[in-house]
Amino acid sequence: MSIIQQTAESGISPLELVYQEVISTRSEKCEAYRALLKINSLDLGVLMPEQYEEITLRNSQCEKLAAWSLDKLIDEISAINGAKVNFDWISVYIPVRMLYKDKLFNRLTKLIKNEKITDSTKIAFEFSQDILYEDKEMIVKHLQDIKSLGFKLILKDYGGEYCPVSRIFGLPFDSVILSNYIKDIMFDSKTKNLAQKIIDYVREVEIRTILFGINTATEIAVAYDFGCIECIGGISGDYKKAEEIIK
Repeated sequence: MSIIQQTAESGISPLELVYQEVISTRSEKCEAYRALLKINSLDLGVLMPEQYEEITLRNSQCEKLAAWSLDKLIDEISAINGAKVNFDWISVYIPVRMLYKDKLFNRLTKLIKNEKITDSTKIAFEFSQDILYEDKEMIVKHLQDIKSLGFKLILKDYGGEYCPVSRIFGLPFDSVILSNYIKDIMFDSKTKNLAQKIIDYVREVEIRTILFGINTATEIAVAYDFGCIECIGGISGDYKKAEEIIK
């Protein structure tokens, strides 16, 4: 964590939570938010999750960053709720390894007991598609435990070129964030039928679909026609700080 320490010692905040709007394909209005951890580095500049997540998964750094993100979200969501901002949920990324040994479940139980979390239905947890390669019986148990507390579950990067799409069957996810690959094949006349089949399959197992990489109103309309409930991308606008959402 030397990059973070070095940045902190310089007087710059090394970690910052920013929010991305999740847009309804029906109303084209913001319905929810994704809380994304931004790392500020003196040497590397600003790093977003897609630039550092894979690296941090190699050790316990991913758990420390996820714990910081969750704690920060809990602090900020209270202010957002207090300002009576309308939203269905705010999601935060959690590495799969935090499910094991009930690390996440025990942490959440304690937070609820101490009244740090007062409305669990407003918080969603994002997991990467790596969860599809884990022992299914054990993963279902851990996910059901989290869901029993009222939290929502989201699978991100679903439907990539090498994603085992059928393994989502039986997993208690509320939504999936479809990978950019799905968006690419959706807008190609030769492959759009494949995109439709994947989306239809997800809908058949009663999971909502969020399409990644949408940048224009025209693309929103296409996503809606394909059955996607929400979308994210350039259409979400700039990342916002909590105080900007409250305004």
